[in-house]
Amino acid sequence: MSAINRKTLLIRFLTALILGPACLYLVYMGGALFTALVVVCYVIVLYETFQLTKNIRPRFLSLFLLGLYCTLCVGAFYWLGAFNTMMGLALIILVAASDVGAYFTGKKIGGPKLLPAVSPNKTWAGLGGAIGLPLLFALAWLWPFYGESLSIWALNSVCLALMVGLSGQAGDFLISFIKRKANAKDAGAILPGHGGLLDRVDGLMLTSLVASIYVWVAMA
Repeated sequence: MSAINRKTLLIRFLTALILGPACLYLVYMGGALFTALVVVCYVIVLYETFQLTKNIRPRFLSLFLLGLYCTLCVGAFYWLGAFNTMMGLALIILVAASDVGAYFTGKKIGGPKLLPAVSPNKTWAGLGGAIGLPLLFALAWLWPFYGESLSIWALNSVCLALMVGLSGQAGDFLISFIKRKANAKDAGAILPGHGGLLDRVDGLMLTSLVASIYVWVAMA
């Protein structure tokens, strides 16, 4: 169990308090505002990717693969948000809940490490929190749709929480692996208390890709 740095936590909270509602509003509004938000975030993520790969060899291949990954993930989120505004909002909220759950359970409970060679601070307890808190949000969100069928409501909530928690943590591990290869603590410094934008949306990116594939298959 590791201690929570109160100063860092406060800075992270204030940054999220200022930028979070603004981003949610732009996603909710859709249209040109949503497109502008995605384009700006995409440019920043690509720039941070370019900076990270300066110390990775072979650089061109690393830059191409990571750039392709970022493009697919950001494109998937844009498609989901354009397809259904509430889907984009729900995805952001659930991934944020997963990050919060992982952070606090990992800090407070600690215990065995998940993949210490890639991300030394992540624990199995944190993974439980990454799934547990989104589950609570999913139960509340899906209740109006499946309230009369408790088994379907519970099953869909568990599946959604597992998808968000597992893919979000996998996305986090992937970017942590890249940063370790680049010998960098953060992908950037644009967000006080968080690091770069890539540090903040790593889980959302992979989750968006997984969710878009699921929705696409379900629609087929």
